[in-house]
Amino acid sequence: MLSFFQDWTLQIKYVQKRDAGLYECQVSSHPPTSIFIELNVVAISETWLRRDVDSGDIALNGFSLIRQDRSDGRRAGGVAIYIRNNIVYSVLNTTATAFEHLWLKISVGNVDVVVGVVYRAPNTDFNNFAIAFENVLFDCILNAHEVIILEARAEISGPSEKYLKPGSGLRLQCTVLQSTEAPAYVFWYHNNRMINYDVDRGINVTTELLAKTSTLTITSAATRHSGNYSCVPSNAQPASTYVHILNGK
Repeated sequence: MLSFFQDWTLQIKYVQKRDAGLYECQVSSHPPTSIFIELNVVAISETWLRRDVDSGDIALNGFSLIRQDRSDGRRAGGVAIYIRNNIVYSVLNTTATAFEHLWLKISVGNVDVVVGVVYRAPNTDFNNFAIAFENVLFDCILNAHEVIILEARAEISGPSEKYLKPGSGLRLQCTVLQSTEAPAYVFWYHNNRMINYDVDRGINVTTELLAKTSTLTITSAATRHSGNYSCVPSNAQPASTYVHILNGK
């Protein structure tokens, strides 16, 4: 079976007020498939704006305008960003350069997104531009984000200690959290013994690697099943729980 992939690009070279609104991309399948896109952020390069041009003259309804005009008297150049009024943003401070650039940090739900626009004049030396642009990006990273490292870890559901009567069923479910990929394996340990294959001791382990889950079950728990149980994935920090089998008194 052959699969064909095609991309369709809509390009608006000179944004006007009338370009605001909802855009629909429709594929002539049966039934027709549509994707609706609403412009929330519009970045414009080479605005040609000067200080004597009032922002009110080029306003878009429902949008805030942030602009970086060319300030050295030369013609052309300049950058600007329109952003919807209901979007929280802040302007990032970056290194001054010979080219115009503007960067915003936008809050989308619980995620911060950096949006930028740059204008490089055609006669600008590319190597000098690349070095300056790299410094600007470094500034954006420093100013926009706190670096948070999330370490993949296992979690066994329920309390850290479990109490059972002899003959009761035991079910321990382990889930791998904050992992970008499925583990290659998940081992279970009872104290220091690996028990994935201890069916003869009444222990059954079922692992679904793609779902990042592993379940240990004991149909009829006995006092020999007391102790520490550890779930050890190949790519995450292990988790443990302690099982107490009561003596029935």
